[in-house]
Amino acid sequence: MAATVTYMGADNKVTTDMAAERALYLKMFSGEVLTAFPEFTSFIDKVKVRTLKSGKSAQFPLVGRMPAAVYHTPGNELLGQEAPLSEVTISIDRLLVSHLFVDGLDEKLAHFDARSELSRNMARRLAQTYDQHVARNVILAAQQSALITGDTTMGGLVITDADLGSGVAATKMAGWMDAFNTARTNFDDKWVNDGTIWCALKPADFYFLVQQAMASGYSLMDTRIGGAGDIAGGNLPRVLGIELVSFTGLPTGNESGDAFHGVDCRNTSGLIWTKGAVGTVKAADIAVETEYKVNYQGTLVVAKSAMGHGPLQGECAIHLRTAAPV
Repeated sequence: MAATVTYMGADNKVTTDMAAERALYLKMFSGEVLTAFPEFTSFIDKVKVRTLKSGKSAQFPLVGRMPAAVYHTPGNELLGQEAPLSEVTISIDRLLVSHLFVDGLDEKLAHFDARSELSRNMARRLAQTYDQHVARNVILAAQQSALITGDTTMGGLVITDADLGSGVAATKMAGWMDAFNTARTNFDDKWVNDGTIWCALKPADFYFLVQQAMASGYSLMDTRIGGAGDIAGGNLPRVLGIELVSFTGLPTGNESGDAFHGVDCRNTSGLIWTKGAVGTVKAADIAVETEYKVNYQGTLVVAKSAMGHGPLQGECAIHLRTAAPV
C-alpha cells in the first residue's frame, strides 16, 4: 500500500507535476529576496528616487538661487524676478541580474535554511551593486561644475588631503576633523539644506574614529552623560551635524571603463553628501523569476532590477581622497 505524500511545496494540495509540487518554495524564495534587499543597502534611502510608469528616463528639476531681494518703490509695478532653472535627465541602465540554478531534488528545496541563505546572497549582491553605483555618482556629483549657468558659487567639492590616510593617529585625526570642518562650511556657504548629511567611510577609518572618540572624547560616546554615540554598537555621534556610516563597498578603484557609471575612484577615503546629490530612476522594483528546466532537472532562479542613477546637484556632494588619481 502506497503512502500518501504531503508535498510541503504544493499550493493547496495541487501536485499535478513537479512545478506544482514546488510552487510554494519558489514563492517563498522570491519573498525572501525582496525582503532582504533593503536590509543590505546603505544608500537606498539617501538619494532622490523616481519610479517610472512608462518610458526609459526621468527628468529631475533643478532650481538655483533666486536673485537678491530688492526694496520696493511705492507705485512701481512688480514684474517678477527671473528664477534660474535647469534639469537633469537620468536613464535606466541595462537589466541588472543575480541568478543561480537549484538542483532538482525536492529534499534540497525543502531545506529552508539553505534556501534562505541562497536568497539572501542574491539580494545582497544586488544591494551591493546598487550601493556602489550610487557611491560612484556621489563622486561624479562632487566633480561636476554648477549646472545653473552663471552661478559660480555652486558645484561640487573635492577635498584632497594625504593626512586622511596617515599612519600617525594624531595626524590622521586632525586630517579628518579638517575635512569635516571644510565640508560643513562648504554646505553652509552654498545654502545646502537638504536634510541629513551623511559621510560614508571605509570600515577601518570608521572604527579608527570610534577608537579616537573613546580615547579622547569619552563623553561623546556615553549616552548616560549626554553623549550621542553607542559604545556597545560602535556607533559614532554626529560630527558637526554629519552622520558617519561604515561602508564596505566604498569605491576605491579605477571604474572609468564602466558603461553607465564610469569614474576614477582611486585614493578615495570617503564621501559626504545629502539626498540632493544623486537621483535614481526605477522602471520596476526588485523582481524574481523562476523556471523549472526539465532538461536540467532543476530550477533557474533570477533576481533582477531595472534602475538608473545619475548626479544631480553638485553642491550636495563632496569627495574625500588622499591624492588625485595618477
